[in-house]
Amino acid sequence: MSEDDVLKPILTIENLGVRVRRDGHELLRDVSFDIPRRMITAIIGPSGAGKSTLLKCINRLIDLSSTLEVTGRVLFEGVDTRAGFIDPDDLRRRIGIVFQQPVVFPGSIERNVLFAAARFGPVDGSLLESTLRQAGLWSEVKDRLQKPAATLSVGQQQRLALARTLAGSPDVILMDEPTSALDPKSTAAIEETIVALKETRSIVLVTHHLEQARRLSDWVACLCQRDGAGELMEAAQCETVFCCPTREETMQFLGIA
Repeated sequence: MSEDDVLKPILTIENLGVRVRRDGHELLRDVSFDIPRRMITAIIGPSGAGKSTLLKCINRLIDLSSTLEVTGRVLFEGVDTRAGFIDPDDLRRRIGIVFQQPVVFPGSIERNVLFAAARFGPVDGSLLESTLRQAGLWSEVKDRLQKPAATLSVGQQQRLALARTLAGSPDVILMDEPTSALDPKSTAAIEETIVALKETRSIVLVTHHLEQARRLSDWVACLCQRDGAGELMEAAQCETVFCCPTREETMQFLGIA
């Protein structure tokens, strides 16, 4: 990858809006910003500002909600994610997502990790170990890979969900409050993994924990509600948003107004 490619944003969000078809209620309004490559971008803002909705727009999970209408564009590597030739399943492999509550399928730890990757072709024999190592879980489960995944702790299940996402070789990982249900030790393990992953991937992290956003992120986008819809207040380098916000709404949210 050339230096010019590294400097180009991996995702560009242009005039993105989401509304309820039935009554026209807006969830997001005219959101536009870039997501830089191989950095951690934190999306912050109060509850109800549309942060999770925004994540679902990025990899088209929003399409599964037939009651919602999306306007605007999301460009991934410069290509409109809604172009006719785009396969939504392949898009969701390349832009993986980890949810607030860990998603664990019935069956073994091994099956959970390889489940999605197997849908896209033959699975390399080293994939299981490499993804569990990247997720910081290998040393804890290597001797019980055939045990039910449900026997893992909640923190381990969240890292297992991350390993399953990594098995699809994503370029981008979306994370929706990935540590909100975890104890401090498990949170620290996930945070360490997130920081390590940005060496090879772009991370988009929705978090309500401002200290976590400040600790982990390189770039921050702040969404706040205006007239009932989430709008982008500002997007800039982490320290710029936290130390020198330009919008009243951001200042109020950060408690510095």
